[in-house]
Amino acid sequence: MVDGFKRSSATRLWVEDLLSGKLSAAGEFGKDSVYRVALCGVVVGVENGEFRLDDGTGVLTLRAFDSFGAIVLGTAVMCIGRPRVFMNAVYVLIEILKPLSDVRWLEVWKRIVPRTDVPQMSSTGAVLELIRKNDSEGGADVEKIVKSGIPDGETLIADLLLKGVIFEVSPGRVKVLD
Repeated sequence: MVDGFKRSSATRLWVEDLLSGKLSAAGEFGKDSVYRVALCGVVVGVENGEFRLDDGTGVLTLRAFDSFGAIVLGTAVMCIGRPRVFMNAVYVLIEILKPLSDVRWLEVWKRIVPRTDVPQMSSTGAVLELIRKNDSEGGADVEKIVKSGIPDGETLIADLLLKGVIFEVSPGRVKVLD
């Protein structure tokens, strides 16, 4: 924990969980909001800072701002990153991309990651949807979101600001970071 900021833990998921629509347009999974994911699979495509990851349940795009030169086609990797949705396309913004020392780690991954453990939609998702709906060029009015009737709306907004899911455009106006 640095200066009171605690990083969200990464939730182990399958590509299928991200692509199946269980990921809302708000970019999160619900009552136990997932801000970071851990994925494991084989790189089946590399192009311009993007990787295509196949874990046996589907293929997902991983995007990076940093260079990961050691990662080539066919490399087994573990990825930790933030799930995002842009123009109805789901991708993961890479924080960590690490080659696995042994391909057998993929078999271990299959045993430790449950296939049915995806939480349901929450009030956090509702707050994000309200922000998107009420977003004009200058962002959505925080007071309007808080008065919408969502329980603990102010606390949820503060938490989303702290986690970097939304940002304050100007005092009292916020936008979702996509």
